[in-house]
Amino acid sequence: MDIVGLTLYPWLSVATPGQVPDDYLQPIIERIRGKPVAITETGWPGADLGLETAWETSPDAQIRYIDSLERILSGTNIKILNWVHLYQMMPTAENESFWQVFSSVSLRDYEGNKRPAYGVWVDFQP
Repeated sequence: MDIVGLTLYPWLSVATPGQVPDDYLQPIIERIRGKPVAITETGWPGADLGLETAWETSPDAQIRYIDSLERILSGTNIKILNWVHLYQMMPTAENESFWQVFSSVSLRDYEGNKRPAYGVWVDFQP
């Protein structure tokens, strides 16, 4: 195995970026024994899309999540780090529940405007 790919959505298990434990990835990092890691999808919801959630959804939460990544990725051999959506997806009848959960995990809003986290993400170097 040359690299281990992970999808990383801590907001599905904690309410705020600050609640992501420093050792969030430790069990998998120990198991892969130093192999390089590709985070193929990550992000945090940047807007409330009408779904009552257990997690915070805001532009500020996205920025704080990037700060959390600095903590949880420390000491990890990261080779690829990909925010899941550049643009917010449009809702359809077929994707409504998925849309409500994942659509705002984007770095731009519906109109294509950059969310505040956009520049922070571009400059992020774990």
